[in-house]
Amino acid sequence: MLGYLHIQLPVSRIRRRLENSSPSGKEDQRRCRMPAGDENESIVRKKDGKWRTAVKGTKIDAKNIGAVGFLIHPKIQPSILSHEILSPRIAELRLRTEKKATITIVNCYAPNFVGSEEDKDNFYSELEAVIRKEKSYYKYICGDFNALVGNGSDGNWRLGRHGNENRNDNGFRLLDLMCSCNLFHGNSIFEKRQHRRWTWESPNGQTHSELDHILTNRRWSLMDVTVLPSFVSGSDHRLLRGKIRLNEHIFKRDTHIAAHPHALLNTTKPNYRRPWKPITGEK
Repeated sequence: MLGYLHIQLPVSRIRRRLENSSPSGKEDQRRCRMPAGDENESIVRKKDGKWRTAVKGTKIDAKNIGAVGFLIHPKIQPSILSHEILSPRIAELRLRTEKKATITIVNCYAPNFVGSEEDKDNFYSELEAVIRKEKSYYKYICGDFNALVGNGSDGNWRLGRHGNENRNDNGFRLLDLMCSCNLFHGNSIFEKRQHRRWTWESPNGQTHSELDHILTNRRWSLMDVTVLPSFVSGSDHRLLRGKIRLNEHIFKRDTHIAAHPHALLNTTKPNYRRPWKPITGEK
């Protein structure tokens, strides 16, 4: 996946950026150079002369898949608490804001359509354990899930109304993950034209699918999720950008809760007012 998170802090009016590296595409050699160094961490210098920290994993043995990681903007580097490459398919980055709120960003790469059931079960079990273990206030899970999740037209309110209608086996698995970990699907919240929605193109250029997704436990913090068609990555995946607004003073509900109890609404003569009682002690 090519993922890009634009993090905005309205309180301090500072904009910070974080970019995810691609687990399946080739790195654009014109844009960056990876010097020899530590196996999981190195410094990248782009043509603009600025240095960035790259956290990269390793691929699955004897297979050209995996190796997820992060490419971190210099402005966000002081906010890093820790990073960890959990497996060739899952990487984790923890940040802390100026107001001491914690952010966990998980970058992942799921088995594709033809992957074995065992590989899929193992991946989603491991990913669910990682998400449940994290206690951060903000959680963002970004990745190439190879999943078509559909939209919320079937009544599932963890999906927005603007996703594509189709849903495959990986999509059902991803939906189960969202339900079990209290996550929301960011892509389908925002209405976009098709050329700003699909993230993967087939080798013959005839098939386009939305396989990369951004999930979060704080739906209200997402300002936008869209594809940037102008960014040339050298991969069959396109850059997916999520804009995030962090504000610890906002505590909105992340679930739909009825304003009144169902039992009260189902009564023939609902009484929403409390019985009148005098306050002077009169009987």
